[in-house]
Amino acid sequence: MVSGLTWKSLLVAGIALCLVLAAHWYEGSRRWLNTLDLVATQARYKLRGEVAPADYVKVVGITENTIAAFAEHDIYYPPLPRDWHAAALTRLADAGARVVVIDILFTEKDSWDAVEDVALREAVEYCRQRGCEVILAAAIEQVDVSGARIESLIKPADVILEADPHLGLSNTWDKLSFKLLEQVRATLPLGEGGADVTYYSQAVEAFRQLCRQDGRDFDTELARAELSQRAKGDTTQRFFVINYCAKPATYAGHEYDYIRLFPELWMTEDESDESGAAAAPADDTWDDPPGPASLRRELTTTEQAALAQIFQGGVVFIGSCSRLDNDYFNTPFGQMFGVETNAQAFDTLARGRLVKRVPTGMVRILVIILALIAWGTSLARPIWRGALSGIIILAILGLANSLLFTLRSVELTQSTTALGFILPFVACTVFGGVAEEKERRRIRFIFGRYVSDAIVEQIIANPEFAGLGGVERTVAVLFNDIRSYSTITERLTPHQIVEFLNIYLSEVTEVIQNNNGFVDKYLGDGLMAFFGAPVPTQDPCGDAIRAGLQMIRGLHDNVHPQMRELGLPEFKVGVGLHVGPAVMGNIGSERRHDYTLIGDAVNVASRVESETKNFGWAVVVTREVKEAARGDFDFELVGSRQVKGREQPVEMYRVVDPERPEIYQLPAKPVTAVAVPAEQWVPPDKPEQAR
Repeated sequence: MVSGLTWKSLLVAGIALCLVLAAHWYEGSRRWLNTLDLVATQARYKLRGEVAPADYVKVVGITENTIAAFAEHDIYYPPLPRDWHAAALTRLADAGARVVVIDILFTEKDSWDAVEDVALREAVEYCRQRGCEVILAAAIEQVDVSGARIESLIKPADVILEADPHLGLSNTWDKLSFKLLEQVRATLPLGEGGADVTYYSQAVEAFRQLCRQDGRDFDTELARAELSQRAKGDTTQRFFVINYCAKPATYAGHEYDYIRLFPELWMTEDESDESGAAAAPADDTWDDPPGPASLRRELTTTEQAALAQIFQGGVVFIGSCSRLDNDYFNTPFGQMFGVETNAQAFDTLARGRLVKRVPTGMVRILVIILALIAWGTSLARPIWRGALSGIIILAILGLANSLLFTLRSVELTQSTTALGFILPFVACTVFGGVAEEKERRRIRFIFGRYVSDAIVEQIIANPEFAGLGGVERTVAVLFNDIRSYSTITERLTPHQIVEFLNIYLSEVTEVIQNNNGFVDKYLGDGLMAFFGAPVPTQDPCGDAIRAGLQMIRGLHDNVHPQMRELGLPEFKVGVGLHVGPAVMGNIGSERRHDYTLIGDAVNVASRVESETKNFGWAVVVTREVKEAARGDFDFELVGSRQVKGREQPVEMYRVVDPERPEIYQLPAKPVTAVAVPAEQWVPPDKPEQAR
């Protein structure tokens, strides 16, 4: 049966689950979930390790070294003159490159020399004739005008477009971000008559050209990679996940400096002679005035062979690798430039290293399951055990997530799954902790004044012992009363009476608590206590008898000396014990209630205590107590009495302390009740003998 507190905890877990699902469903919340996802992504790639890119994927970077080399010859940057890019295309085509992607936007407004545009146009045409496809950059420009977002496509200069180059989008919406998604396509209403036109990203366009050359179905291959789409202004974008290999520079033969394509700019005259290249003529031999373009020359056979060895059959990505351009991103393998991430995206498609994402529906089902596990884990006690279990489950979840990616290239959103466990777990743990603290305070308030701290801690650790709602237990009940109390106190002032009682009750209360007893209530000049509850003990009857004997010893050894010092009278007490079933719990009204004990055992114990004055002995127990007690006690039968509420007489024994029997003697009171001799007493289980 599930308790009310557990049901409330389940409700808290449900509320936390709804928050997680809402965060997963609402796109705007993804921003604050990204941090957790990025940490998880780095862990996945770190566990998987680096993987070599495809041999034919090459990155040619325009680095600071390139810029410095060109600057030495008064060739300005940025951007490099387009005729030099044209020369680079020509040399790559001669080297046998299959596809060349230039991540540089050659727009009309950036062109200051039409001759350079013509050179680039002719280079594109030359590459096509050599079987090398050229992909130039285009970009989507977004401008906010009067609250409306207007989008337009920025293309290369018209002169360059005459060569009909392939175009690939170079947009990256979040610069310097943790780039994980590669744009597949963007559909814009930019065609004639407002018709939609689809433009692919540079990496995807390069893959399209590769598929065409290899006779592969591009649309089928691409459909397996597309994972998500979103609308940004008037643009519909689709994305796939880049499965990063490593930084191209990690593996020799994958990344080169742009200056490598122009030996004439970095080789000395002697090196040029050794390589078979003609040295540049003196300035006065040039027909035209000397200038940067005049530095170019035909490559030697050796230089051509060197480039062919590198770029033969390659897919080459050319772009900036200079921080001056601010075109770099944080990736699972550190910072990479945009041209490098393009190469990684292309490698993902070309080799079919596609990352598959768990469908949203399955993620939500998993989150629900994790929330239920979190709820169940939060119920573990003590709380530290539940917390430890939660940490272990989170570690297993993270490891399973990483292994799923490493072995199957399946990506499970870590933020959603982790929060699906963490949020319900924390919410339920906090709720349970607050509820438990409230319950602990209530238990301390109820029991702290009547039992030892050790028993209180046991009740706190096992609240079911308390039975606050009512539970039946077999307990040993003790009643204690001061003999001739009215006669003693009629000569005392109220202050003396209080002091008198406090001294005595303090002593006997400590004795009872030290023997695992529970002081149920003070009855004016006496008290009621029970043993074996609320925390079960091994020998409640033995504990009760020891407590009774120690109460008498404490009375003579500790209480009476204090009474004499204060000028208060000495006195005798009686202790009666019985064992049996009784109901314990909070009893009373809404406004006032007490944790107490009711039942036949209580009534009998009270009657036994009353009989101590008739028997003239301080500690008297019933036959049931005598038989149940463990330990070495001396019992003497004193007789049987007819107890109110019982049909059969109750057999009673006095407990004898051989060391100090005199202190247990009480002034005998004339017996008015009918005494039943022991030899005539009939046990309750043989009623036929009574007749």
